[in-house]
Amino acid sequence: MLLALDVGNTNIVIGFLDESGIRNIARLETDRDKTAHEYAISLRQVIEFSGIAPEDIDGSILSSVVPPINGALIAAVRMITGIRPLVVGPGMKTGLNIALDNPAAMGSDLVVGAAAALAIHAPPLIIIDMGTATTMTVIDREARVLGGAIIPGNATVILYAGAEKDTELCTVPNLLGRTASEANSLASNAGLILRFTGATNSTSGSIVVLNQDAEAGAQVEPGTVISVQLGDTSLND
Repeated sequence: MLLALDVGNTNIVIGFLDESGIRNIARLETDRDKTAHEYAISLRQVIEFSGIAPEDIDGSILSSVVPPINGALIAAVRMITGIRPLVVGPGMKTGLNIALDNPAAMGSDLVVGAAAALAIHAPPLIIIDMGTATTMTVIDREARVLGGAIIPGNATVILYAGAEKDTELCTVPNLLGRTASEANSLASNAGLILRFTGATNSTSGSIVVLNQDAEAGAQVEPGTVISVQLGDTSLND
């Protein structure tokens, strides 16, 4: 029996799989403040509720986009099963051909989603995962993962097929001087997607957009990716 854990920003999805397929799926709330013992209690309750004996679990795997709780979950699984989960991350042999400049930058949730999709369907594929944020992953006919996008949870996603595509263009807003949150909101409302570069780890509140690669007022197709550079203006004071 395989115990699989998919840790998202809102929920932890727990799956039990054997040779016949998925035995059961359950969800726990993602809580950064829980200790390993608290997660162990919750996990044991889920296992018992699913009618599974802990000793029947002989493997475990963990995919997480919330690294701060990985340690607690790993410890919880070991308390219940005696097994250390395999953690999806850079260096793991997934069989995927990730055609990115930096394959290690691809999130583990996107990696496992792509691997699962290819196990079920033949490429080319577009994989859409609607969680706290909506993620899209593109796989070409040669089964190469070409990339994708992460879209805010309150944004509208429109997929077009051939002649159905809207010919109306979007106007690029002026993002200079805006915070990352403000810029993302403006771009989403305009039907555009942002790619951020530059400083993103300051808590001073002075990080704003210093440059954008598409001029404000330009007309572009819906869904166009606009690259913006963030910088900490307090460093210039």
